[in-house]
Amino acid sequence: MKREMMEKAAYENPSSNIFSKTTEEVCKMLLSGKMSYSFPVFDGGWSKEHIVAFLNNMIFGSTPISPVAINIESQQPFYDDIPDIAPDISEGIPAIAVAVVSKYIVIDGRQRLSVLLKVYTNDPDYARIVLDLPTCRFKEVLVVEEMQIPIGVLCNQDFSVFFNYVSGKFDQHVKLINAIRNKFLGYSINMMYANNLFRDQQLSWFTVLNNAGSTMTEADMLLFKLDNKDKELRPYDTYIRPYNDMLSNYGLDYLLSSSRAKTSYPLTALNPLIERMFSGGGRKNNYTPIPSDVKIGILDSILPGDLRQMFADSLEALEWTLEFFKAKGIMPSRMEYVTYISGFYILRHPTAGSYDMLEQWYRNTLFTDASNTEKRQIYSRLLSMEVL
Repeated sequence: MKREMMEKAAYENPSSNIFSKTTEEVCKMLLSGKMSYSFPVFDGGWSKEHIVAFLNNMIFGSTPISPVAINIESQQPFYDDIPDIAPDISEGIPAIAVAVVSKYIVIDGRQRLSVLLKVYTNDPDYARIVLDLPTCRFKEVLVVEEMQIPIGVLCNQDFSVFFNYVSGKFDQHVKLINAIRNKFLGYSINMMYANNLFRDQQLSWFTVLNNAGSTMTEADMLLFKLDNKDKELRPYDTYIRPYNDMLSNYGLDYLLSSSRAKTSYPLTALNPLIERMFSGGGRKNNYTPIPSDVKIGILDSILPGDLRQMFADSLEALEWTLEFFKAKGIMPSRMEYVTYISGFYILRHPTAGSYDMLEQWYRNTLFTDASNTEKRQIYSRLLSMEVL
């Protein structure tokens, strides 16, 4: 028996490692960079219905929200003071926690904190979530009506935004409405913590905590590993998010309606670049830019510098493809049209002279009910077309 391990397990009690922060304190820490996510949050995973239910439970429910799990990265743990944190922020942190805190890394609770931050900063995505005074509930609406207040205004980080909205409109109820605002901003969020976990330990803790929660997909796991491999790579910030933003700027964000699609399709769009790098000039059907063919293992093996160039090349191909759709007045009905033409651009180097040929291909090609084998055949036929 390894006695030292047994004694450590017997006498250490990590369940006592807990402190609390208010919603406003947490949001300020996230905005300042003092707190960040160990694993990226990309447009959340919750539906609006789930978000509204969470907010109603937080403000009008009788049960507290679940604790958040964090890793405290510090230089010298287990000292009595915390010199680099202002008193108003450090209040409530146990003396045993840390001496010099460099960062709070959120392991579990990313979605909850993401929702709170979006409310606090009045994110446009939450513009139709309102406090409905007649029913005393939060709800999602199509149009904000007289006795309703957008939650991003109600709980805004800037008091003047809230005050200017309610003044003259809700004078009869302003005291109660302000109490709701103060409850949100002052809501205590319990935080379980560990100190100085390595990245693999963070991932292990996350996996244990999320057996019944929003588990990481294989694509999310890859992005986490890439982020861990090279801090400058930042795949979400340098590739996944710009890819989605570009689609949105061209009015095509409807093609990626789920959080998984917003991650998987940009990774899928890298397949032509992987094929160009590894196929030796030959064609392989399983490099088709569809989610079932995404090359997780290969992407994990590519050097960070090569990945950065691949991200840039893929975004260039996407821009060319979107310009083609814009020039032809096409609003594609499926994401495959985007990834296939992007792949054509990468592997065949067309010019605007190919627009008419690609338009004809688009109008004559259907993906409805197509199997993966049929989708691969469609892509191969596209690549065999003459380049102008």
